[in-house]
Amino acid sequence: MSTADRRLNLEIDFRSTGILGSSDGYDLAEQPSLRVVTENVGIINAVVVEGKLKNQSNWDTIDTIIGVDSTYVDISSYELIRFRCSVYNASGIPKIVVASFFKRPIGGSVEIGCTNGDDLSTRSFNFISSDSTISITGNASTNEIDLKAVSAGASLSSLTDVDLYSPDESDILKFNFTSGKWENSQELLEIQNQTPPILLENNTGSTILENTPVRVNTNGDMDLIDVSISNSVGIIGLLASDTLDGEQGEIKSDRVIKNVSIAFSFGDILYVSKTGGLTNVLPQVGINGFVSGDFVIKVGVVSKNQDNPLNKDIILDPDVIIQLS
Repeated sequence: MSTADRRLNLEIDFRSTGILGSSDGYDLAEQPSLRVVTENVGIINAVVVEGKLKNQSNWDTIDTIIGVDSTYVDISSYELIRFRCSVYNASGIPKIVVASFFKRPIGGSVEIGCTNGDDLSTRSFNFISSDSTISITGNASTNEIDLKAVSAGASLSSLTDVDLYSPDESDILKFNFTSGKWENSQELLEIQNQTPPILLENNTGSTILENTPVRVNTNGDMDLIDVSISNSVGIIGLLASDTLDGEQGEIKSDRVIKNVSIAFSFGDILYVSKTGGLTNVLPQVGINGFVSGDFVIKVGVVSKNQDNPLNKDIILDPDVIIQLS
């Protein structure tokens, strides 16, 4: 521990009863405890640790140390601290050694409280636990702190009230009142000019798979692209996840759709297939079911993800290129 962490360091020899050191006491306001050691004393000697508030008249007895001993003394309720020999009976030169620290090992349970209206955000707490475990409890319903049992070197997932599932760097942590746990989830935040997600219902009668290009039909719902019908070729984006019939799904419509799970290669140009999915084969009459009159619809290009070069992005660039003849 550095000397900067130490606030008080006393070494006082004594040969009689009375005040040891300053009779006015030492200002140790906001200090949690003292380490007090008595040396070279007989079993009859007694040293008293006294404390008071600055405006208090009388000194309170906090602890009495009998004979040779070393102990921690709780001084958290006092501002001024002093020391007094109440019983002296030694042939040698007894000594008291005292030190207070901003940080020290804490054994057992420590409670920190505040009155209603206090702003905890302006306070800083440092804990060093003898068993490397910190426990801060509170009441979630009253917006108080509710953290539990963090072991030294542990990750967030080691918390007893946190349940992480496939965490991603873009996730946020939210409290689920049903499960009583903090859970990670992905959310699109509206920051500056960002737009909220596009959510449409699937009423096609079947499941639409993730990364399928979709459009808006005449009912205002999502639908598959139909390359054979001119008013069914308007791509609005790719479906974010498999969406069952009757359920609402999110459509990814950003210029760059990141971390897409696809089998295509970097640089592939993607088109709408005859069945409404994705293909990297240029549509032509007689190939993969395409016939005369079908539309060639470009979706975008497969690109490399900048954060993880092993992952793939799709640069969305939808366009109706030509009608086959």
